[in-house]
Amino acid sequence: MFQTAGKILSFLSLRERNKFYLLMFMIIIMALLETVGVASVMPFLTVVANPESIESNRWLSFLYQEMGFQTYHNFLVFLGLLAFFFLVVSNLFKTFTIWAKIKFVHNTNYRLSRNLLEHYLHRPYSFFLSKNSMDMGKNILTEAEQVTVGVMGTCMQLAAYFLVTLFLLIFLVIVNPLLALVTIMFLGGTYMIIYSYVRTRLAIRGQLRIKANMGRFLSAGEAFGGIKDVKFMNLENEFVRRFSSPARDYARHRAFNEVVAQTPQFTLQIIAFGGIIVVTLYLLGRSDHLGQVLPILGLYAFASMKLLPALQHIFACFSKLRFNMPALNNFYNEMSAMDMHASEPVAARSVFTGDISFQHSISLNKISFSYPGAEENTLQDLDLSIPVRSSVGLVGTTGSGKTTLVDLIMGLLEPGSGSLMVDDVPINRDNVQQWQRHIGYVPQHIFLADDTVMKNIAFGVPEKEIDMNQVVKAAKMASLHNFVQDELFRGYRTEVGERGIRLSGGQRQRIGIARALYRDPDVLIFDEATSALDNKTEKEVMQSIKDLCGIKTIIMIAHRLTTVEHCDLIYLLDKGRVRSKGSYEYLLKEDRRFQDMVMARTGTD
Repeated sequence: MFQTAGKILSFLSLRERNKFYLLMFMIIIMALLETVGVASVMPFLTVVANPESIESNRWLSFLYQEMGFQTYHNFLVFLGLLAFFFLVVSNLFKTFTIWAKIKFVHNTNYRLSRNLLEHYLHRPYSFFLSKNSMDMGKNILTEAEQVTVGVMGTCMQLAAYFLVTLFLLIFLVIVNPLLALVTIMFLGGTYMIIYSYVRTRLAIRGQLRIKANMGRFLSAGEAFGGIKDVKFMNLENEFVRRFSSPARDYARHRAFNEVVAQTPQFTLQIIAFGGIIVVTLYLLGRSDHLGQVLPILGLYAFASMKLLPALQHIFACFSKLRFNMPALNNFYNEMSAMDMHASEPVAARSVFTGDISFQHSISLNKISFSYPGAEENTLQDLDLSIPVRSSVGLVGTTGSGKTTLVDLIMGLLEPGSGSLMVDDVPINRDNVQQWQRHIGYVPQHIFLADDTVMKNIAFGVPEKEIDMNQVVKAAKMASLHNFVQDELFRGYRTEVGERGIRLSGGQRQRIGIARALYRDPDVLIFDEATSALDNKTEKEVMQSIKDLCGIKTIIMIAHRLTTVEHCDLIYLLDKGRVRSKGSYEYLLKEDRRFQDMVMARTGTD
């Protein structure tokens, strides 16, 4: 329990810890008020059973005389109202405490899930090459809630009911030690026996729940992510089957936890009812006077109304904690690995306050790079220079390192050795964000948000800050404007659907090109960006790109070698090195590998 509390507190900020401590203090007060509420019933029942006890009981006699009561009836009414008052105050404070606890737990869940998303997004690009997006989504959307609501909230609930039980048992021991000890032995012992039997099973089920939850996210994500292939190949039933198994397991494990947490209360109700009968017979056996038996019997009956639910909740809390402990451990490891206690996000730790002035060239000097776990370098001692406002083509067979090279130029990856220089300024973690502001990137597969054409072109820009003139200008340069104006009913405010499902591949690609042009970058990188376009559209887009030659620095990864014919300089990559460089005509004349590539492309195109 101390380890669990330590892990929970490690998630909390200083302000949240202070609130947590305040809530724990409120829980202590709530438990005391619950006990006082039960205790206040006994004087009332004592006087009801035997009015003469006002004279024989020194505390009742003192209260009767000091408050100036003239009749037993008025005093009895006072004691009844006093007991009712404590009951009302106790329940009101309990309601307020529960409200504060629930609000605290869910606000903490919001903060943790938000911070987890923030820290995922601020990880280097290489981090995502080895992470599953569904796993990260699961951690943000369900595991954070499982930890805050299922563990932290349960711990606070456990503390509340444990204190209520403890204070009530102490009070019962004061009233009648023997009966209190028997009560503790039977009720507490029953729960301990049941819990010792199921605790290991709960831990195993908790671990299996995590695995099943991951399976749910994966199968659902894959089904919707590849919906076109799913529909075309009639795979609906197959993906429903893939989802069904982990979803059924997830439901079964959750149900097991709930059943285990709730079932013992029915056994305890039988034991408690039988216990009241035994206590009644025991008290009557010791005294024939009902007036002496009734107060203690009434006290135990009223206390059992509080004690039984408290014990049931304690058992349920232990069961939930045992079930959710694997989730806590996994979440704790995830948070620790990501250094969630860093004073500021990784991307904000920049000491470079100026800007990158791109006036001369981009240079890569002796660059080597390998992906985590790879046995060989993807790039090896690579030297390359790109003059400002030139157009450069990167060509090579699959696996030659073209995309990796572009990712290094964009600052998404860090070289294992060597340096990336812009006008003799080394690009590193301190200034990479400033450098990225100069770059517009068009990937082969464009991501489109489920939003309007306008917002997808001005991707990430708040709507109030979108420059519509720049949107139209970028769309015209990407040969998109006429399509938007003539064929889309709402023009630039037309919704494109999830991932642009309502548009053709060529239309999606042109939106991606317009997006890159919206910010008017100095460097434009096209990663096989025209490969999804038809010949006519490709020629229109390529003409727009040619119009930018001499104005922008253009870097193109080419699938169709005809798209780099106009480039000032072409680098032919082979196994992570520059095999040769020169103009299209020079390489076609001097390099046998380039000649073979042109011939192969010509045959397929």
